Parts: sequence; structure tokens; C-alpha cells
Amino acid sequence: MVPTMATPGNHEYDPRTLGQALDGEKVLSRYWPYIFEFPRNGPKGPEELQETVYYVDYQDLRIISLNSAAAIYHPEAIEPQLKWLEEVLQNNPQKWTIVTHHHPLYAARMGRDNSQIREALQPLYEKYGVDLVLQGHDHTYGRGSNKNYGARYAGDQGPIYVVSVSGPKMYNSSFGEWVDRTASNTQLYQLIRIDGDRLRYEAFTAVGQLYDAFAIQKDAAGNNIFTDQAPEDVQEIITVPKSQAKKEKWSDEDFEDYQRRYQEYVKRKKGF
Repeated sequence: MVPTMATPGNHEYDPRTLGQALDGEKVLSRYWPYIFEFPRNGPKGPEELQETVYYVDYQDLRIISLNSAAAIYHPEAIEPQLKWLEEVLQNNPQKWTIVTHHHPLYAARMGRDNSQIREALQPLYEKYGVDLVLQGHDHTYGRGSNKNYGARYAGDQGPIYVVSVSGPKMYNSSFGEWVDRTASNTQLYQLIRIDGDRLRYEAFTAVGQLYDAFAIQKDAAGNNIFTDQAPEDVQEIITVPKSQAKKEKWSDEDFEDYQRRYQEYVKRKKGF
């Protein structure tokens, strides 16, 4: 009974979900169209894009789902999505635009980089003023933007990017240069409220504690004014559980590298 906008990820293409063809090629789970009923307003092209690439208008908001898994596993599925996305963004009468896809443009976990979708999607996000991009996959938390470093965060372009995890499988933060607020090994859920020209984003821990927040205010010209409202009395969570370190066989050098990256992250935030 709760409205849902699902976007497919790598596990919807996992053989355990009967999403693997006989020749070994990963395909969308056969259960997707039976579980969900989404608008068929997506691009013409591969069948897997139907009801995985779509948009919904709700009051002053347009929410767009993209199939990043299809784009990664099947390169021919990128171009139809790009052409469709530009049309949907170009002819968007709504005041606010949120895009969601599983794989993040900017990774929040070490060793990951989805450069192919970043290079394809980021120019469109910035050209057409997407406000917020909601992503997953990395099982950790990061919130930030595409920063033009060299002038203390001046020249930020495009949307606010969020990577989050709500389930019990969690990993450590990469402390990437795009990040303004992060959390390792932490389950979070989000509440997003829109009231006219103002968007308020809040991220809460599993026990309901406010962990991150920001506001976006649109001025008379439609430009976004961003305000970081992360609670100052809540420290960023960076602890690595002993059980996880043991499972991943962390060495003393691994812990030292993790702390070094964290300290560099703190210095960047302070503008040193």
C-alpha cells in the first residue's frame, strides 16, 4: 500500500534471481515486471528498459529512474537512455528534478569507479539542472557534489549526489574528494520534503537519529542555493567493526591507510 519507485541494480541481474540467460549473459530478472507496475514512458529500445527506465510527475517534482545495470552490462542500452533522458529533462515543466539509479556516478567505497555512466550522465545533469541524484550499490554513505577544487568548494556544479545503504550489509567509506558528509558501516534512511521553492533532505540512522541534512532554496531565477545542515553535535561515523576487519583480513597497514585517508578528508573539509 506504500507507493514505490524501484530502480534495478546488479542483483536484479544476478543468476540467483533467475536473471541469467543460458549463454551466461546477465539479463533482468524475469520477476521484475510481475512485481512492479511502472509507467511505460521510457525509451524505445531493449525490452529490459521498459518499466526500469521511466519518470513520474508528482506535484512540482519529476522523479526519473534510470537502469544503470543495463548500461554497465549491455553498452547498447546506454544510448537509448541518454537520448530519452535529454528529452525528458529538456521538456520538464516541474520545478524540481530528482534522478535515481543504482550505480553511483561518484563512488563512496574504495576500489569502485563507474566512469562510463558518469561520463555519459553528468553532462546532462549539469546542463538541465538536476537537483538531486539518489544512488546505492556501495553499501556505505556519502553526500556531496561535483566540486571544482582549487577555490574552496567554489564553482560547485550540478546536483547533490547521495549514496546510501539501508540494509545490514555495510562497508567502509572511501572519503572521496566529492564527499562533504560520510559514514562507514552505517544504515541510513532518508526523508525528503519539498515546500514550494525549498527542498529539505534528512538522513537518519536505523535508530532514528538525525545524521545528515541539507536544504536547497531556489531563487527567483531558478538557481539553487545550498545550505549544509548536518548536525554539528553528531560526529561522522568512521569506526571499522572488529568483526568486519577480521572478515576482510585487515592488516595494520590497512588500518593506517584508512586513518590517513580520513585525516586527508578532514583537512579538505576544513579547506587546508
